[in-house]
Amino acid sequence: MAEHDRLRERFQSLGYKLSAFPHKHIQPFVTGLSGFAVSPRDIPVFNSSSINYTFEFGAGVEIYQSHRRSVQMEYRYHHLGNTSSGNVANPGVDSGVLKVSYSFGR
Repeated sequence: MAEHDRLRERFQSLGYKLSAFPHKHIQPFVTGLSGFAVSPRDIPVFNSSSINYTFEFGAGVEIYQSHRRSVQMEYRYHHLGNTSSGNVANPGVDSGVLKVSYSFGR
């Protein structure tokens, strides 16, 4: 793979998921992660920085159909930016993700 084809390598160093009712059929939860991303070029704009910091947080609900099967719905907000450590002002990148997943085996 050519170097310009690789966008970044990412490392999430700290994270959590806290469930409100861990032994119930319906489990609301909150989640969060923080870390950094390293890329072969400056992102999101040139002359900014190839090292960026990330954080994300969200909330959702997991509904268990049985001991091994569940449906999970969550929303996460994600931010990537270099906290102005580059040569030019970094606008940062913000995104929101709505995720629905089905788990069938643990």
